[in-house]
Amino acid sequence: MGRPPKEISTRAEPFAAHPHVFVCSPSHILARTDDIMPAVLEAHPFIVREPGSGTLAALDRFFEQHRITPPVAMELESNEAVKQAVMAGLGVSFLSLHTIKLELDQELLCVLDVVGAPVMRAWNLTYTLGKYLSPTAEAFRYFILERGEPFLISEFQEHHLNLMQNTTKP
Repeated sequence: MGRPPKEISTRAEPFAAHPHVFVCSPSHILARTDDIMPAVLEAHPFIVREPGSGTLAALDRFFEQHRITPPVAMELESNEAVKQAVMAGLGVSFLSLHTIKLELDQELLCVLDVVGAPVMRAWNLTYTLGKYLSPTAEAFRYFILERGEPFLISEFQEHHLNLMQNTTKP
């Protein structure tokens, strides 16, 4: 999970970096621009996740840190819907790098070179505190904690290493 629930008692163990990036369609004016200052984003409509999502919370923190307020063109409840809207050229967005690998590989989306991005969050292995893990679940837990981050980094080596190379366990 990116953000463990607060409504129930859980144990959350961070196991990998979870980079979030700004994305646009390949035909967007910013697609081939380097070193984009965050203030430039204010001139472009944003497609955002719904209130309560961890992605929107991270985006709001980024905007607050940089004292910017880009316009929101639309709010959608899934990463897939956001990706489709961005690919259609309806605006720019902010998504987990791990959710856009296929679209990057197929050159359907571009990662914007925004100063201060990627924004790093953490992937967490999360389970209910009141339950004991079976031996199989405990073995899986150990496997994820030991090998999860190297696997995720290897998935992005071909095209996106520069976004992942400096990540460490949160």
